[in-house]
Amino acid sequence: MPLETARALAMTMHPVLFDMGWRGTLLLLCLVYFWARHHHPVYLVDFAVFEPPESWKLTHEELLECMRRQKCFTDESLSFLQRILAKSGTGPATAWPPGIVRCLHSEDMVADQSVEAARKESEMVICDVVRHVLHRTATDPKSVDILIVNCSLFSPTPSLCAMVMSHFEMRSDVMSYNLSGMGCSASLIAIEMAQSILRSYPVSWQRAFHVASEHTLSLWRCSCCFVEQVA
Repeated sequence: MPLETARALAMTMHPVLFDMGWRGTLLLLCLVYFWARHHHPVYLVDFAVFEPPESWKLTHEELLECMRRQKCFTDESLSFLQRILAKSGTGPATAWPPGIVRCLHSEDMVADQSVEAARKESEMVICDVVRHVLHRTATDPKSVDILIVNCSLFSPTPSLCAMVMSHFEMRSDVMSYNLSGMGCSASLIAIEMAQSILRSYPVSWQRAFHVASEHTLSLWRCSCCFVEQVA
């Protein structure tokens, strides 16, 4: 090909190549922005709430009797507790920890506030809700990838996460997180934490368990939910 012809052809193609170049660059930048902003969807698969046995339910009169048997409240304190209890929103269907309920079995029996009793109660409640969710979703415990347990006031060693993993024989490489000392906000923090971990994990299909619980001298409540990530 003569030199003049080649030069003329190059000059003719230069605007076309430039046009394709900036369009390709713009398309590449748009794709990079899309993938940077894209999040894998995270779904709530199921949840369960602990349903206490009937033996845990007390009337206000029975609960006041339990307080009376602690032998540490004056009449004035008991009167104040009675007024607070009347406005607390609790009733005869409200369940109380067995460590409190046992006071009704004997005049000389006081509430069991030991760590061992609290741990036994935690295992009974937490493992019950986890078992229900695993059964309803037909999930193998070994397929759980992330476990988050939040309990503000009771944080034993070994942890509540370790208790659940041991009880259900989960994998040793499960990412487990125990949140404590955060009050009622811990449940929302744990949900956001599970969502962030699922979205940042390189694998497109992961399962996370979140167990929200609280243990106090007057109230024990527990719930559990199961979330997973899909591509």
